[in-house]
Order: sequence, then C-alpha cells, then structure tokens
Amino acid sequence: MSQPPPPPQPAGALAGLRGRLISGTGALGITMVAWSVLQILAVPVFLAHWGSERYADWLAINALTGLLVLLELGINAHLGARMMVEAGRDDTSGVGRMLSVGLGLYAGVLVPGGGLVALGWLAGLDAMLGLTAPDAGTATLVLAMATLLLVPRPILGSVLSAFGRFPLAVWLGGAQQLLGLAAQIAVVAAGGGLLAAAIAFLAVAILVGWVLPLVVIRRSHPAVGFRPRWPGREEAGRILFRSGLHSVTIATTPLLQHLPVLILQRLMPDGLAVVLFTTMRTYAGALRQIVSQVVLSSAMEMTRQHHRGEESVLKRLFSLTGRVAGGAAGMLAGLLLVAGEPVFRVWTHGAIAFDPLLASVFLATCLLAVPGLLSSALLRLTDHADALVLASLLQAVLSIVLCLTLIPWSGALGAGIAVGVAELAAVGGLALRRTCRIFDLHRAHLLPAILAGVGGAVLAGGAAAGLFALMAPRTLAQLVVTGGIWTLLAGPPAIPLLLPRRLWPRLWRGALSPL
Repeated sequence: MSQPPPPPQPAGALAGLRGRLISGTGALGITMVAWSVLQILAVPVFLAHWGSERYADWLAINALTGLLVLLELGINAHLGARMMVEAGRDDTSGVGRMLSVGLGLYAGVLVPGGGLVALGWLAGLDAMLGLTAPDAGTATLVLAMATLLLVPRPILGSVLSAFGRFPLAVWLGGAQQLLGLAAQIAVVAAGGGLLAAAIAFLAVAILVGWVLPLVVIRRSHPAVGFRPRWPGREEAGRILFRSGLHSVTIATTPLLQHLPVLILQRLMPDGLAVVLFTTMRTYAGALRQIVSQVVLSSAMEMTRQHHRGEESVLKRLFSLTGRVAGGAAGMLAGLLLVAGEPVFRVWTHGAIAFDPLLASVFLATCLLAVPGLLSSALLRLTDHADALVLASLLQAVLSIVLCLTLIPWSGALGAGIAVGVAELAAVGGLALRRTCRIFDLHRAHLLPAILAGVGGAVLAGGAAAGLFALMAPRTLAQLVVTGGIWTLLAGPPAIPLLLPRRLWPRLWRGALSPL
C-alpha cells in the first residue's frame, strides 16, 4: 500500500530553507574566497623568502603531519549525524551527551597519537624524507602537535550545525584555517624559518581552534557540557563500528592530498615536481573550493529534508544544486585554463611556468565529479558511511598504484592523472550509483550538473579566450580589469545556464531588495 504524500511545507518553512541555504553558502563562499586569496599570496612569499628547495621541505612536512588527521577515525562524522537527529527532536541533552562521548573517545585516541609522533621524531622521519633545512625536525614535531590538537576540533562545529547554526560553525572553522595560514605568511615575510612558522600555526590552533569556539558554545548553548565521558563497552563498540565506516571515507581526503606529494618528494627529490604539483593544484583548487562549499551547504539542507520525510524536496534540491555547482565549475574552469599563463607570470614572478595540460587534468576532474561529490556529501551526512566504504578504498588504492606507476614517467602530470582517474572511478562511479539506489535518483536528477558544466566551460572559455587575446594582460591591474570585463560578458548568459526559468524572478527580486 503506498504511503500518503507528506504535507506541503508552509511558506515560512520554505523561506527558512532558502535563508539557511543562502547564509550557509554565503559563509562558505566568503571563507573560500579568503582562503584562496591567502593560498595564492602564500606561494610567492614562501618562494621569495625560502626558495624552492626549502619551500619543498615545508610542503613535505605539511604532507607528513597532515596524515595525522587519520586519527579522527570518523568519530565526528558519526556523532555529528546523531547530533542532528537529537537536535531535530529538540533534545539538547542528547546533543550534549554526544559531545561528551566524542571528547572522551578522542582523549583515548590522542594519547597514543602523541606517542606515535614522539616515536616518529626520534626515528628521524625528516631525514628519511631527505629534508635539508636545519630546523626541519623540530618544525615537524611542532606542526604534528598542532595537527593532533585539531583532530577533534570539528566536533565543536557539529554542535553548532546540529542546532541550525551551520553558518557560525563555518565562520569559526574558517577563522582557524585563515588565521593559521596568515600567521605562517606573516612569520615567513618577517624572516622566520620552518620552526617559527610551525609555532605560529600551533598558537592559532590553541587560541582560535579551541578557545574561541568553546567560549561561543558556552554562551550560546549553556546546557551543553564539555566533560569528556568514556561510553560503556557496548555503546563504544557500536559507535566505533559506525565511526570506523566513516573513517575509511574520511581517510581518503588526507591520503589523496598528501601521499602524491610524499611520493613525488621521494621519487623526484629535486623539489621542482613537488612545487609544480602543489602550485597547480592550488590554482585549480579555487574551482574545487566553490564546488565543495555549494555541495556541503546543500547537502546539509538535503539531510534535514530527508529526516523530515520530504524526499521530493531532496530530489529537486539535488538536481538544482548539481546544476548550479556544475555550471559554476564549468565557467570557472574555462576562465582558469585561459588565464593560467598570465596569472602564473604575475603570481610566481616567472619562477613557475603554467602547465596547461596538468591544469586541464585538475579542472576536468572536478568538473566531471560534481554529481559524485554531491552524492558523497549526502551519504556521509545521512550516516550511510557503509555505502562509501568500497568507493573510498578503491579511490585510495587506485590513486597510490597509479602514482607509483605514472610519476616515474611523467612527474607531476602523472600524479595529477593518477588522482583524477581514481576520483572519477570511485566518487563519480561507485558512490554516485549507491546514492541513486538509496534516494531513488534518476538520470534526470544527474544530467543538469554535467550539461551545465560543459555549457559553462564553452561559454566562459570562449569569452575568456577572445578577451585575453585582445587585451593581453601582463600586470596585476590589467588582470583585474580583464577579469571584471569577463564577468560582465559571461555573467548575464550564465543565469539561464545555472538556474531554471521559474527562479529568475526570485533572483531578480533578491538582487533588487538591498536597493
């Protein structure tokens, strides 16, 4: 017997949905822009003050210590999903219980994690990587301590997100990331070395990563306690099993971010391939940042609709999000590919040449993976981690095998191809297929992302190619002016590409409302 359709949402609920989407996406977008600007600024500062060899040492240290986030073990992902369920029932004490259990479990994880860091330092892992900077060993130890402190940090953001304050959680998390990188840039610009940059990051991790969010949560939700509690044996077993499923998926991100760098450092020890790979990934990362922020904000809202039984709203939002994210990704991909050569000339002062082939690999991977990225976020937030395990294992193993195979032949390009092929096979293949089965999604819900992406790339790339050939920008000011003209040319035609016709009047009213 078929179930009756859920009652329609009232206008206030729909307005709240749009408000949460706009504020959440806006917070993510502003944080992303600031993060991208800092990353772009960091490259010439590090290169100018440290040189490529010392900068390569710093990148390798970050890659090595970044692997410590594997100790997160998926605890926050599982308990964060349970917090959303408890908050949906207006059970503040339930959210507090999940936080206490999470802090207790993390305390049990970080103690042996500290011992692992100490053993690595005593074993001289910095020497095994071939690092040459005299303070590399001590800097590795300090950076590892900071990374360990930040492993349980996301669970504080989960508390705020569970109470519908996702934008605030984004602002606090973004502040920790942005100020951490800004502190490193300031230290390097002042003449500091690797150790000084690591100490600056540690200070931000303590003050902004922990002290600030604790104060905010205490004032906003005083009923939520912060006393760590170790769960009973049976409860701990259930939590760790579900968290373990999440951890397989979560571990894929740092592995794919850091292992190619470590393999390049080992197989290509001159440092040039490492710098080229990370710089090109940073440049193309603006595209991935935009897609990730739109996807995450919408997936949070789709999770709310799923728990409310509004599956039809979830499907419409999935299709619309894919169209917006895919179209935006395509337009930015076309621009970044055309503008790469003059941007790199200005950005790196000619120290690093733009590699259009490697850039195309990074940009195309993200563009084609948009539906898969959205599906993975939805599976994770709805606690369907078991559906992501196989895809995550495939992505990690395939990327490592392909890196070891392709890097000796083609260096940084081989690493880019390896990571891209693995992501498309796992995220755009297995994970997307499981999402379609679980949430009853069809081709009509997936095609808008790809069609808008291809259309956006053609539109934006064509406009950028003609404009950059005409203006031939060679300075930062000329690049800014050219980018502004491109926005005016490509912006209006992008509206029907990104949004269905029924939403055009709403967009127009939203644009005029501040006036």
